[in-house]
Amino acid sequence: MQVLLMSHTPIPSESTSASTPSYMKQFFLLWTGQILSLLGSEVVGFAITWYITDTTKSVLYLSLMMLLTFVPRLLLAPIAGAWADKHNRKIILAISDALQAFSTIVLIGLIAFAPMNIWIIIGFNTLRAVFQAIHGPAYMAVMPQMVPKSKLSNVNGLNQLFQSLTGLAAPVLGALLYGAYGLGRTLWIDVITFVIAFSLLLMTKIPPLPQAVKKSLSVDSASLSKDGQTEDPQKESLMDSIKVGIKTIRNIPGLLALITIMAMANLLLTPFNTLTPYIINVVHSGTEKDIALLSVGFQLGLILGSIAVSLKKEWKRKTLMVTFGLASVWLGTILFALAPQGNFTWLVVSGFIITFLLPIATTLIITMFQSSIPLEKMGRVSSLFSMLNSAGMLIGYMVSGPLANLLGITELIIGAGIIGLVFTLYMFFFSGMKHMNHIEEEAGSDSKRDIEFSEILHQTHSESSENAVV
Repeated sequence: MQVLLMSHTPIPSESTSASTPSYMKQFFLLWTGQILSLLGSEVVGFAITWYITDTTKSVLYLSLMMLLTFVPRLLLAPIAGAWADKHNRKIILAISDALQAFSTIVLIGLIAFAPMNIWIIIGFNTLRAVFQAIHGPAYMAVMPQMVPKSKLSNVNGLNQLFQSLTGLAAPVLGALLYGAYGLGRTLWIDVITFVIAFSLLLMTKIPPLPQAVKKSLSVDSASLSKDGQTEDPQKESLMDSIKVGIKTIRNIPGLLALITIMAMANLLLTPFNTLTPYIINVVHSGTEKDIALLSVGFQLGLILGSIAVSLKKEWKRKTLMVTFGLASVWLGTILFALAPQGNFTWLVVSGFIITFLLPIATTLIITMFQSSIPLEKMGRVSSLFSMLNSAGMLIGYMVSGPLANLLGITELIIGAGIIGLVFTLYMFFFSGMKHMNHIEEEAGSDSKRDIEFSEILHQTHSESSENAVV
């Protein structure tokens, strides 16, 4: 298909013909490093969790550590989102990764040369969560900046797949390293994966956002600013940034409903995630082997679902698939809670039902979210998205224990499943969520955006090193 440039200036044929591969190659360079960095962080997270469990034998310390990893995401999300839109996203990724690795090195030194203190471990783990909270919105904003909308669902599906594989591999690798070398030496894997990720990040050319892209992707910018002027992120206060994010969400039909259904799912799934080990161990008198078997069922569903969504080229009725996927999650949790005592086959099958369509639902939600937001506002809006999800999970963690004691574990999970199912169906039939099916037509053609980014990268390759994007 022949597409005219917004500037009406032709691009050399070799740049145009390779437009998609050129910046997709750049993105996968960045993505590979980030997946490796995630693996290192997951291994370290497992090692720290196991150390606290083994040392204290206390649920209180574990609960406190988990709480302190969520608080930074909740409190820093608006700030991190504003930074992602105000400043160079590549620099934010580099600095946040570097600070996390530096904090790990300091912790390694303290473990080696100072008396062990559980509060030091928890404190440094919280500090790592702070840097991760800053990293998240910048990375979320970079993805649609480099990936064409037609490829977003495939890339997000691939991302889900490798996150699932990382979640499967990290505990195994963490247990092996911790058992062989202890906590201090295990932490070095975070530093090693950082060096690789940082090197790949420096090699990646992230295209800047030209004014033409900002104008073409704006969603009623005049209604989001005073006196009809387009807002300048560099001059916004924190509260102004939050207001811009809220107004952007309100001005995109169906987006608020999409964010709400995701936050509600995180809230209602938290009791299940929190109490599953207790259910296996106490309710079904299971062992660590039974928990491992159930984990295989969970991960197998996630992996197969992620493969399915990464291979499918186009989803016609995205919100219907989101509804169907979340409905299967809620039906699976209800079946899980109704399992006869000691019937682990029932539990594994229920776990597979829960996780198989979950990657499809979450991938399509993220893809519709990324496709609908103007690139120059992605950091501010995605930070609000992250904050609401973290708030839902935090509330879920806080109320799971008391509600389980009050209602009973089985009753709590069945109740959460029923509420989730009813809420999901209500949002599909009675909210504006279906508007998100047409978001690609409303946001503008993919081809025009792709050809512009091709021009940006062509210009970037021609610049001298002192003018290159850092």
